[in-house]
Amino acid sequence: MKQFSIIIVPLKLFVFILLMAVPSQSFSAGTPSNGKKWKEAENLLVSTKYFDAGKIYKEIYEAEPNHFNCAYKLGYCLLSSEKEQDVQGAIYYLRLASNNVSEKYKNSYSEKKAPVISWYYLGVAYRLSGDYDEAIIAFKEYKTLQTKKEKKYFNSINVDREIQTCKDAQEEIDYRRMSLEKIEIEGVEEGHLRCPVLAEATNRLIFTNGKNNVFPPDINWKASYTDVVELDAVYMAVRDNVGGSFHSPQSIEADLQIKYPHVPVTVTADGSELYLIVDKNDNGDIYMSKFENGKYQPAKKVKKLNTRKWESHATILPDGSRIYFASMRKGGYGGLDIWYSDRDDEGKWKKPVNLGENINTKYNEEMPYIMNHGNALYFSSEGHTNIGGFDVFYSNFDSQSQSWTKAQNLGFPFSTSGNDMGYIVENGKVFAFCPVNDNKRREGVGNCDCISLIRELVPELAEIRGIVTLNPEDAEKLQQVQVRLINSEDKTETARTKVDEDGKYLFENVKQGNYDIAIYINDEYQTSKQIDVLDGDNWNIQLDEIIVTLKDELIAETPEDNIDEKIPAEKPKDNDDKKSIAENLEDNGEKTLQADDIEAVLYIENVFFDFDKSNVKSQYYSNLDELANWLKANPEAELQISGHTDHYGTDEYNMGLSKRRAESVQKYLMNKGVKKSQLKITYHGKSQPLTIDVDDDTIRHLNRVVLFEVIKQGSPVIIVKPVIVPEGFEVKKTIVML
Repeated sequence: MKQFSIIIVPLKLFVFILLMAVPSQSFSAGTPSNGKKWKEAENLLVSTKYFDAGKIYKEIYEAEPNHFNCAYKLGYCLLSSEKEQDVQGAIYYLRLASNNVSEKYKNSYSEKKAPVISWYYLGVAYRLSGDYDEAIIAFKEYKTLQTKKEKKYFNSINVDREIQTCKDAQEEIDYRRMSLEKIEIEGVEEGHLRCPVLAEATNRLIFTNGKNNVFPPDINWKASYTDVVELDAVYMAVRDNVGGSFHSPQSIEADLQIKYPHVPVTVTADGSELYLIVDKNDNGDIYMSKFENGKYQPAKKVKKLNTRKWESHATILPDGSRIYFASMRKGGYGGLDIWYSDRDDEGKWKKPVNLGENINTKYNEEMPYIMNHGNALYFSSEGHTNIGGFDVFYSNFDSQSQSWTKAQNLGFPFSTSGNDMGYIVENGKVFAFCPVNDNKRREGVGNCDCISLIRELVPELAEIRGIVTLNPEDAEKLQQVQVRLINSEDKTETARTKVDEDGKYLFENVKQGNYDIAIYINDEYQTSKQIDVLDGDNWNIQLDEIIVTLKDELIAETPEDNIDEKIPAEKPKDNDDKKSIAENLEDNGEKTLQADDIEAVLYIENVFFDFDKSNVKSQYYSNLDELANWLKANPEAELQISGHTDHYGTDEYNMGLSKRRAESVQKYLMNKGVKKSQLKITYHGKSQPLTIDVDDDTIRHLNRVVLFEVIKQGSPVIIVKPVIVPEGFEVKKTIVML
């Protein structure tokens, strides 16, 4: 793990800059005893001994309560000290300092005013305390007061990023989500197990044993801890079966023969290859140790994966065929990026490939973990939608686009206002995040406690395989077969794919639920088969053969049990009496479109959101992708996107939330290549509900929606499926008689 600072400012450089301005005679001004104390405190501050320096600054301030420079230094020390950090105390002194700053500040004992940067650290303190409104005010004040000299010295401070982080945090945090998991090993003292990696197939756990491998969560993360703290030894333990207790811990340090600081980071499922990060002279490299003759062999550098820049963490697929790792190599988006490398036929690592902008940002990405099935990636990042420092994110692999989805923040308790990085352990059904940072921002969580991930955020994802056979055989028509995965409950299309030359098909990343496998030829429905993906069941599902009997003339008919959409078999004839689309929809509210009404119809769905969220859920990706393709094919078409919320919350907050929801859908479509001019945004907060105000979320959730309205049509005609409100919960419309 490469060490970075939340505030991005190298603290020693910061102190150095301030001390450079100290004239030698400055310590003779004022009270001599306090002048000497000041000099002593400054020396301790340069040495990052914040607690000791803070005690002296406090003595001076108590003697001179109008010494606001001293108040600033004291607040800074209270904020920076790891073990003795006092955020509320820091806020008290930094607030005093911030209200008494000087743009002509020069660091010396005789300087009674505080520097402008006091406002910045006050913002950091408020953020760490969870008071995001006050943090934003402080950051904005600092931005206003920054001088050219200030900007030059501290050009790596990104105030706009800090402000956005606080805004994101206000939306993302949910303090109700957390459960704890402990990994216990017989013979290892409680509180000493850290950095766990599991070789699941051989029931072998690699870990570090001790108390040193816990890193600070806050602003002095940049300090190099390997210079002052010896990292804990690497151990190995075993268990007799899955779910059993680990036992027989033994050090493998003598086997690894690594003389530089190091930590284990990943291992193959069979335990044959153990990967470690070795910090040689402040430059991280990936090493690998083979398990042979009952023990791990001396670790060797993996030359194909390393550069002269930092490589800081790695995660490998269970079979060892692909490795993902964090690296500061050239060709990335900025800072540490996540890359991957595949093995060739000889088992050698190929040239690494960057995972792209959905994962990597201009900030730092760290500590990747690839799930055992290879379709979900977890990592820490300073970028994306962020609530402070490094947050924990996840992304799913989309097999259709062959790309990773946009990273999503897991939110609290995995992401906090401090730095959040950690190891992930898949242990049977337990899927746990084990932080390497101090857990002070997670009440009730010890430093060696792991946090269970919420199932709905990290569902087990199934693979569904099958084969379609045509009767009689027809190789040409087989290539026209399309298989659609339909949610049986709400009739939404989850995914679609084509069969290969043998009629085989595959759906990946399928969540728990009930589905129909629907077979189409040239977009004409043929038959379907039901499949249930059950919790805790087999997640590699092989379906029985689906036989499609070909007819002389394909009939476009879809059973009502399988899908809503009606597809016409032939073009309509010219008919002066033909009703308009609107008339057909309005007749009795029940009449469906017929083949003689329109040539073709594309149905799309409105997009619903979770409570207090504005991110588009993955279940709508296929629907939005289809909409995006239609808009690109019809460049003159226009669509209105209107955001809405339920009645919980203030008018002002809900107006902003509805705007973010509309913009989220707009951004998704634009990322797929749709022109912004085709998308008209409106947002209404809670002012235009679809239901009456109720607390029952099965009804209330219908108001958390982005509604589509076609302004200009294209071809085929597009129709938005209406939101069905249960009887008795509809909003009564008032008719005004003129």
